Amino acid sequence: MIIAGSEVTVNAATAIAVFMGLSERIIGLTIVALGTSLPELFTSVTAARKGNADIAIGNIVGSNIFNILFVVALSALIVDIPFDTAFNFDSYVAIAAAVLLWLCVLLALPGFAGWVAPLPLFRHIAARKEQQVQPLIEAKRDELYEICEKGSALL
Repeated sequence: MIIAGSEVTVNAATAIAVFMGLSERIIGLTIVALGTSLPELFTSVTAARKGNADIAIGNIVGSNIFNILFVVALSALIVDIPFDTAFNFDSYVAIAAAVLLWLCVLLALPGFAGWVAPLPLFRHIAARKEQQVQPLIEAKRDELYEICEKGSALL
């Protein structure tokens, strides 16, 4: 259903763009890119709305990695793709984005470890506190039981 909807969207938008006189390059860079990304977009939004943000992020990152590595490599195998020096800036931006993503993952790991590492220590402290408080709770329970016994004896 999602794929059919994106196909209808691409076909209709392409027809409108051709009618308006837009070049095939502009159509390919905008409308076709939108149509091929719609299924991923709806899958990610649906996963995020159901509380599965990790699936949404994995879908986004995975589809980008697949598009870059597989689609470009397959295209280069079929047809020689000339690399113009005008694409150097785009390459630098893509590399910077990849490094930034890598740094975010690396910087998130210590934060995650900072939440997980103290857990055994917290459990140990809680168990010791429970051992200290348990006799007091039992004493109060016995005291309340005696009061209840006296009260029921009066009735």
